[in-house]
Amino acid sequence: MDKLHLTLTELCSSFSGSSDFTVFNHIVTPAEFLISHLETRLTKIIVRMAHYNQTTQEIGRPSDLLAGIRAYTASLHTLSRYLSLDVTRLVKNVLLQQTQPLDSYGGQTITTLYTNW
Repeated sequence: MDKLHLTLTELCSSFSGSSDFTVFNHIVTPAEFLISHLETRLTKIIVRMAHYNQTTQEIGRPSDLLAGIRAYTASLHTLSRYLSLDVTRLVKNVLLQQTQPLDSYGGQTITTLYTNW
């Protein structure tokens, strides 16, 4: 986790050098690109933190899941020191998706996992 955090910190520092750049006649905004990838990654990580095992029908305790989400969110908030990211909006969007049966990418959510359990 520390190595990933260091890599993200270095990436954010390099993104703060310019607000946008052009690649093959397309304007790329690094901050929005990073936010979209963080949203995808956070969605998958939250589902994995539930520790659902389909063969044995076991799932992690909700309190453990909440502690994991809080720890991950705290690490994301440290990134906002290096790049102007709206981490609160990111986490809120991901958690709102987790209240639905499927997320925006068609994957299972923690609501589905706990309901089926």
